[in-house]
Amino acid sequence: MSAPLDAQWKPDGPKHCDACLGSYTSNPAEVHCQGDDTATYPECLAGGGRACLTARAVAAAKADDSDNAFKLTLICQGHDGTAHLKAGGPRAVCGYLMAK
Repeated sequence: MSAPLDAQWKPDGPKHCDACLGSYTSNPAEVHCQGDDTATYPECLAGGGRACLTARAVAAAKADDSDNAFKLTLICQGHDGTAHLKAGGPRAVCGYLMAK
């Protein structure tokens, strides 16, 4: 990492991670970017919903798999806030999720 996470990430980035983390629905209809999720995590569409994506994003972050944590967070929050998440990038999102 070349700069501190706070220097790379806009203030709204963590809010969008928190919105995903705080969405413990098991309703698959509430996975807003279903097309992005169908092939990789079909179980999340079959009944896990956003809670399924959130659990996988946090687990990926804790395993230091920043690309996967970032991808899952973008899918979970795909309807809103992806520009803020993309501004921070995978390392910022992973670093934030690792603390959860």
